[in-house]
Amino acid sequence: MVLPQSWKPSPQADREDWGFPDGVYLTYTWRVSAPTHTTIKVTAKVRDDLNEVAAAEGRTAGSMIEKLLADYLWRLEVEAAKKAMREAPQEVWDEYMREFKAWDATFMDGLEDEPLDEDSSAHGSSSA
Repeated sequence: MVLPQSWKPSPQADREDWGFPDGVYLTYTWRVSAPTHTTIKVTAKVRDDLNEVAAAEGRTAGSMIEKLLADYLWRLEVEAAKKAMREAPQEVWDEYMREFKAWDATFMDGLEDEPLDEDSSAHGSSSA
């Protein structure tokens, strides 16, 4: 195992009174607790654009890549759902519309008797 030159184990890293043979504790803690990072090759323009967009959102380049990937995967999932809906047989749509109409009937359930408030301040805007 090759450790970085800058990494120095603590004096207790391989203490025999812990019951570990020499090097076991050091190897285990280095391999288990060390962060895993990798490098990807991109053009300088892509790197600069990524850093600029990430900084504008208060993110690191790595977290920006994670967000962009998550957004992309979400779009793929939504597109797959849309495709499945477009390709669904008519009987599936008929059942969906029956259920939709049943729930839609509850949309104003009991509110028909309520008077509408025409005061614009009740809608979040103020009239000057």
